[in-house]
Amino acid sequence: MVQLQEASDKMFCNIKEKRLKFEEVMKMEEASLKKIWEREDRKRKEEQEFQLKMMQILCSSCLQFQSSTQIVLWV
Repeated sequence: MVQLQEASDKMFCNIKEKRLKFEEVMKMEEASLKKIWEREDRKRKEEQEFQLKMMQILCSSCLQFQSSTQIVLWV
């Protein structure tokens, strides 16, 4: 009976130990995924900012061209 209890306790400890290791691995994976997502979000934001700047440059160039064209037409 004592041997059965010891075997049961040992098996329970092994299961508990494996569960803790699994949880640790899952936390590491979650942290890794968060870093990847943050990096992708940062890249996406940088790309959007770049596109916005390019549009602003393009618009200002168009406005300058229009105003210079109007000046030439009036002269």
